[in-house]
Amino acid sequence: EFKINPGVNVEFDIKISFVDDEFIIPANIEVTYCNNCAKQQGDYFDGILQLRNIDKEIKEFVEDYLIENKIFSPKQTKLKNGYDIKITDQRKIQKLGQILQNTYGGILKINAEHFSQDRQTSKYVYRVNIYFEPLDFRVGQAIKINNRVILVKKIGKSISGIDLTIDKNTTIKLEKEEYEILKTKKTTVSKIHPHIEILDPDTYQTVPTQNQKKLKIGQKVKVIDDNGLFYII
Repeated sequence: EFKINPGVNVEFDIKISFVDDEFIIPANIEVTYCNNCAKQQGDYFDGILQLRNIDKEIKEFVEDYLIENKIFSPKQTKLKNGYDIKITDQRKIQKLGQILQNTYGGILKINAEHFSQDRQTSKYVYRVNIYFEPLDFRVGQAIKINNRVILVKKIGKSISGIDLTIDKNTTIKLEKEEYEILKTKKTTVSKIHPHIEILDPDTYQTVPTQNQKKLKIGQKVKVIDDNGLFYII
């Protein structure tokens, strides 16, 4: 009898009888790890997920993804502005980077660096660093860019939404553009003819809106406040 633990190597003989003859065949059992299990031993990793300036929602999203996709992390380092997470499956973690960018928007950088050479194939082995830093706004919020007020509907490599200044769908990129996040407020419709007016959420004075919708007097609405100019959403 022997324990079935990785590292065990047992030699023994197998006796085989055939008619009147008996044969002895030497045998050997070596217990080891499969490739996936071997990666989970020690400090092995083949990539680092670098998360910067993320909130609790994104951190939990990443943790769930690692568990659901059986990605092992030998070490996680907490930094002042984020986390460095060592991982053992660089392909799945690259996919996670794309998912994060498509879901939350932001900066995604994928860099490969050579760190060894496979002795059997002579091929170079690379580690992959995935850097992700999200945008500071979410779907449903509004931003002001180039004097346009955009209600964000979808975030990815570009931003899709409604340009409230002209009431049309639009797509923008934020690579070199400065933007301002506008506040969303709740208020009440105070007038509908000849144009929509609402109660200013701060002064409670009746003020016109910059866009028009079919509403009723007294109806509760959400508006975007652009320095006293209001857009109904």
